[in-house]
Amino acid sequence: MAGEPVTGGVAAPADRERSFFSDVLAACLILWPPLWVFDPFHLIQQHLMVEQFALLELAFCLAWAALARLTDRRAVALLAVLAVLVLCGWLFIRFPGLTLSIYDGRSETLVLSVLLMSVCFVASWFLAGRGLTVLVLLFLLYGLLTLHFPGTFAALGGGTRTFLTYMTFGSDAIIGQTLIVVTVTVACFVLFGRAFLLAGGAKAINDLAVWLGGRDAGAPVKTAVLASGMFGTISGNATSNVLTVGSVTIPLMMRFGVRPATAGGIEAVASTGGQLMPPVMGTAAFMMAELTSIPYAEIALAALLPALLFYLVLLVEAHRIGKATAKPAETDAPAVDRAAALRSLVVFAVILIGVSVLLFWYGRSPEWAAVLGILLCGLVALSCGRHRLAWTAVRRELYEVAAILVPLVVTAAIVGVMLAVINTTGLGVMLAFLLEQIGGKGLFLSLLVAAAASYLLGLSLSTAAVYVISATLVAPGLVALGVPVMAAHLFVLYMAMLSMISPPVAFACLATCGLTGASFAATCREALRFSVLIFWIPFVFIYNPGLLLIGSAWEIFLALATASGAALAASAALAKTRDRVVEALLYAGLAILVVWPMLPDWLRLTAALLAALWFSPIGRGFRDRRPSQTTP
Repeated sequence: MAGEPVTGGVAAPADRERSFFSDVLAACLILWPPLWVFDPFHLIQQHLMVEQFALLELAFCLAWAALARLTDRRAVALLAVLAVLVLCGWLFIRFPGLTLSIYDGRSETLVLSVLLMSVCFVASWFLAGRGLTVLVLLFLLYGLLTLHFPGTFAALGGGTRTFLTYMTFGSDAIIGQTLIVVTVTVACFVLFGRAFLLAGGAKAINDLAVWLGGRDAGAPVKTAVLASGMFGTISGNATSNVLTVGSVTIPLMMRFGVRPATAGGIEAVASTGGQLMPPVMGTAAFMMAELTSIPYAEIALAALLPALLFYLVLLVEAHRIGKATAKPAETDAPAVDRAAALRSLVVFAVILIGVSVLLFWYGRSPEWAAVLGILLCGLVALSCGRHRLAWTAVRRELYEVAAILVPLVVTAAIVGVMLAVINTTGLGVMLAFLLEQIGGKGLFLSLLVAAAASYLLGLSLSTAAVYVISATLVAPGLVALGVPVMAAHLFVLYMAMLSMISPPVAFACLATCGLTGASFAATCREALRFSVLIFWIPFVFIYNPGLLLIGSAWEIFLALATASGAALAASAALAKTRDRVVEALLYAGLAILVVWPMLPDWLRLTAALLAALWFSPIGRGFRDRRPSQTTP
């Protein structure tokens, strides 16, 4: 689950090289979040603040990361672990009193703040990426410089001591809301995704997708899209999606003649969409709930139709590309037992419905739904006889889960510094005002500026980091222009998500390279080619908010119908760009006409229905017969 784990900084030592202490720390950081959420006798939450819980989880993660990276220098690793545990332990014990002295300038609070900030920066350099670390350092430097700005440009009052103390203890700082969201909600959904895998969920989804994908030449590509979409409803983690589903779908596509780079690009895009597919979306969606104060259930419901449109576009593109590039395999494709596929569908539906009912019907918190999902996966595993794991497998599972959680927690901590700087200096307000001034020349221009800013940030940062920056700096300006809060934040989330397939980061593309053997540059190029139609979806729901379930039932139906028709027309335009330019321009014009909100509703709906009919099997048969009718 959760955005994308930046696990490149955590080497994977052999089982024999991992110490017992490392396994204990991994078990602690894995079990601590669900234990906090479940807390059956209210023994934990009555005696601890949620910030203390998050701080202890951060301590486990930092200590485990030190052991994982310094496996060849045991003495240094143990000293680093001891220092981290002592520092975080002191902060854990003294936290209630320290939070009351943020503005007093006490030496103890200042020293502890600077030490924890330094440790987080070092960990971020190796785990969250150098790009994010340097960017946060620049924000911190800007904040220190604003202390000397005159008048209204001055930052938080109290001087340097108060400013540095606030970077750790503020409500939006290191031990702030971002860290709390990741350690409570995101961590539980990461565990839910792993529990689903252990219960055999990956095989069930792959079998079901192969069965639904059909057996024509384009079936392997459509199977990859379907499997990634279904797994995205549970995982919400693009990299895990690639490594889990892609291990089956990529060889299947290559077996049917799809080039390795193309297969990798298709799987990277399809897996990236898992961050948008409810009920379990990515890390950024949970951060959105915190930043906007909109319940996560409402965000998931609003994101449903755009996510379905996302995969509709991919299926249309998959059909087109699959027909053009795929060929029948030398041997027959492996048959999937229909009864087994239906049983897989029942298991998948029980888990998905259980989580969805808690989220949307009973209105329980997302972390509670995740804990229930873990229990359901456990029951499924027991019923299928998957209750035995060798000790070696347990240790490997502990390592793999920790390798996902630790970079997420470190990223959340370091992003807190950036948010604290933005809020104390008023930088977000200034940029929102600038975007509002640009918007005076047209909303579309402001959307282009916001999209470009989010996309450029995504060239070196992960989805969650890009979203937090864009949501703080860009989204308020869109809201000031009259864009609904939900639409503005989902707009920047979509643009942030594209960082997963945008070089030089492109974590999803990087993950597929290990499965295909293709070059990173070629995979990114194919991913961008496959996803080019995805870029217009955020613009569509800005101008047609019914796609986010905003408005009447008629407005919602109209938005969905016209967006679907536009997707078909746009895909056809893309297919004709090289050989039939005029026809491509006509299809592109039809796609714009269908979703243009200034036109009458009846005209847009009629155009959408005509597009659906024209690109249906009936219309395709009519087009295919035309040349034969004119041939003598």
